[in-house]
Amino acid sequence: VINSIKRIEKTGNFSERIPLSKYDHKLNDELTEIKEYINNLISLIETLTGKLRKTNESLEDKVAERTAELLAEVEQRKETEKRLKESEERFRKMAESVQDGLLIIENGKLIFTNKKVNEILGFNLSKLKMSDFWSLLPIDELEHMKTTFQKMKLKKEAVEAVSFWIKRKDGTKRYIHATYYPDIRKGKPLRRYITLTDITEQKLSEERYKSVVDNAHEAIIVILGGKIQFIHKKVLNLIGYSEEEMYSFDYTKFIHPEDLKTVKGLYITYKKNGVIPETVIRILKKDGTFLWVEANAVNISWEGKSAALVFLNDITAQKNAELESEKLAEQLRQMQKLTAVQNLAGGIAHDLNNILTPILGYADLAKLESGNSPGLIKHLSEIKANAKRAAELIKKLLAFSRKQFLTRETMQVNHTIEGLKAMFSRLIEENISIEYNLKKGLPPIHADTNQMEQILVNLIVNARDAIEGTGTIKVTTDIFTADESYCIEHIEAKPGDYVCISISDTGKGMDSETVKNIFEPFFTTKEFGYGSGLGLAVVYGIVKQHGGFINVESTEGKGSTFKLCFPVDVSGHTEKEMPVDEETSITLDGTDKKVLIVEDEPSIRSFTLALLKNYHFSVTETRNAEEADESFNELYSNFDLVISDVVLPGNSGIKLAEKVHEKNPDIPFILVSGYTKELNNESVFKNPKTVFLKKPYSIYELIKAIKDIL
Repeated sequence: VINSIKRIEKTGNFSERIPLSKYDHKLNDELTEIKEYINNLISLIETLTGKLRKTNESLEDKVAERTAELLAEVEQRKETEKRLKESEERFRKMAESVQDGLLIIENGKLIFTNKKVNEILGFNLSKLKMSDFWSLLPIDELEHMKTTFQKMKLKKEAVEAVSFWIKRKDGTKRYIHATYYPDIRKGKPLRRYITLTDITEQKLSEERYKSVVDNAHEAIIVILGGKIQFIHKKVLNLIGYSEEEMYSFDYTKFIHPEDLKTVKGLYITYKKNGVIPETVIRILKKDGTFLWVEANAVNISWEGKSAALVFLNDITAQKNAELESEKLAEQLRQMQKLTAVQNLAGGIAHDLNNILTPILGYADLAKLESGNSPGLIKHLSEIKANAKRAAELIKKLLAFSRKQFLTRETMQVNHTIEGLKAMFSRLIEENISIEYNLKKGLPPIHADTNQMEQILVNLIVNARDAIEGTGTIKVTTDIFTADESYCIEHIEAKPGDYVCISISDTGKGMDSETVKNIFEPFFTTKEFGYGSGLGLAVVYGIVKQHGGFINVESTEGKGSTFKLCFPVDVSGHTEKEMPVDEETSITLDGTDKKVLIVEDEPSIRSFTLALLKNYHFSVTETRNAEEADESFNELYSNFDLVISDVVLPGNSGIKLAEKVHEKNPDIPFILVSGYTKELNNESVFKNPKTVFLKKPYSIYELIKAIKDIL
């Protein structure tokens, strides 16, 4: 047994057993049990050893496998570290080669900076304390930068950018643009990346550009796709809008509606040619007024797209001056045209008066000599009636030409209007209302009351005819002072105080071309047969003859306003109206009376001669003042009366009367004319022996004048 155990121990072979003989099984003694126990124990050890061996073999395999894995991982890690080093080297090379400075901060520590950072800032950032950094900032940057840095610390996701000035150690100033990018891990910033860009040259260029733009004479706008992309501050100053408002609107909002079609056409041209020629347009301001500007544009690139760079030059003052000059020139042309027409009208009226005077005279003479022939008297009456109609037409021409004789007196405009209210009510229809706004306390004017009534009636009738359907006429009076500046703009006005009468209507109104022509004789907007075209011509002539002026405002579809202004009367004088003779039977005996007729028109001279001889006057005829002088030299003391035309070849009848009265102021003078502008202020009429008779006159008016003066 002992030898077997030693052998097993020596060989380590647990498959060997202690042999048992047949006697051992028979004896079954303690020694046998020990042998069996030892064999069982050896069997167990053998089993355990086998398992342990397998386990060891498995562990050895796993160790070998893991060792192989670890060796592979080591190789992989070496490769990774190699690639990382290569990557870091590439990153460093890239970081050093970029034009921007790069900083990386981790856990509050600066772990990386490239050389560009130090180059940009002018110092080694890694050796700089934060307190030193603040000292490099200009005072006006400190608060802004501290606030920005505080925001950067709190940022977790968004990118933050800031630009600031620093002063480098060498004393130079640089403008830096910094961008902050947080690297967020698990909701917290693990790293912070900051890039620095030196934009000093760009900043200085912008400032130079801004200085140039801000001080540019022209206002500048950039338009892209119909929207404003850039606005020069002068534009804002010019039109009064804010930047926000300008950027929110399409550019067409700022164009005057009347110029919008032109601008759109120019924009199409710009699209084709890339340029807009210089043109003049109107730009609307926020307050509703407008500016005149010279505009031109060129094509530029704006944010990678084609845009229009528009230059605007404010020429409002120049344009207003041009328009004012054109307005004054137009006023002058109108005045010259009206003056020419007035002279023509006056000349025509003078000639017609010379024709009508003998017609009326011979008709009267014929009636006197007709006996009791009713048919002849009727025919002569028709001739005279039509001649008088022609005379009324001539009166209107004379009123327009300002060559009628005015009988002026001190007149209160409001009193005259009050006296005409009943007539105005009869003139207008029920569908038209008339309103009065008469200013109290108006000063008087020096005017011919009849003529003033005539122009007021004419204007009321015109206002009535302008209203289609229902409407309103307003009559207003006021006082107005024309200063030098007003008179510069309105060349028909003279400095001073005026009493003004305004007549407005809500009628159909007139266009500007019609307004230019309304005062011309025979011009009318009424249908044929409904107006002579002399109403406003008469108004114009009467107002001008009174030293006043007229302003007309009219808009198609909105009505018209006629404003008549008359000089305030400061003289306090009054002239009495000459009586108007009616056709009556007047007895007159010219026996032993000698009359000198001075008349260049043969028909009038012949008619007057026939009339005076009919009343037994002794008559001497002359054709001009020179012949009259000769007659006076020959028969000076024998004339009892002189009847003279005012307008004569050579010296006028006025000069003749003055010359005669210098020698003998008691010789009666009857001055006749249909062209009487020059008679209004003649001193010759201060002589009570001088009277005026207006052509065309009837024989009764002439006989009455002769009887009154002899």
